[in-house]
Amino acid sequence: MSNITIRPAASTDLDRITDIYAYAGPFRPRPAYRFIVEDSVYVAPEAKGHGIGLKLMQGLIEAAEAAGFRQIIAVIGDGRPDSASVRSTVA
Repeated sequence: MSNITIRPAASTDLDRITDIYAYAGPFRPRPAYRFIVEDSVYVAPEAKGHGIGLKLMQGLIEAAEAAGFRQIIAVIGDGRPDSASVRSTVA
């Protein structure tokens, strides 16, 4: 299985910020999990509040569906309310 990486289109205000990405990779190596990926989304602090996280998640979901995946799992640590908020918006 290959990984999926999404980067936002360049923006006049945010084009200098490189720490913005969404990534999905294998959740577990066992065959039972072959249609599941685990995601990671990062938006640099200076880029937050512009809807970029939501756009990245939407793009990642579309790319994962197109690649045949059926489920995306996010492992979110304590103290990450932005991560939980974006994912609850697209759920």
